[in-house]
Amino acid sequence: MGFIRFIIDLFNKGNGTSGSKKNNNRSHKKSAIAQGRMRKTDIIKGKNSPIPAEPGIYRHINKKTGKIDYVGQTNNLRVRQQQHARDNKLDTDIQFVEYAIKRENATKNDLCQTEIKHIDKHKPKNNKTKGGNGRR
Repeated sequence: MGFIRFIIDLFNKGNGTSGSKKNNNRSHKKSAIAQGRMRKTDIIKGKNSPIPAEPGIYRHINKKTGKIDYVGQTNNLRVRQQQHARDNKLDTDIQFVEYAIKRENATKNDLCQTEIKHIDKHKPKNNKTKGGNGRR
């Protein structure tokens, strides 16, 4: 049995995989949102708000500096932005919201992983956890 495992491992090394362990490299995983620019608005309430009531990723951007203050993910983009405004975590006089809707075939886990990647990349000052609902 040891010889067979050796041959399998030898074969898998040529393919870049390992027969005894799963390949958990997340860098090849696709984003939960479509590639390209996120939509931008500072209108979060009322009929004129373009923010949909759908799952997605969002960022709060400082209007003066252009820096990302916060990154998050949610099951309802519109309601979540209104919650942030109510909790004084979003001020549309100072910040605007960038958002992207979740791809149709993306899972909740994909959305959490995308949030984690955005937080890791941009290091927003108002994020207190690494993302992914703080539990991943």
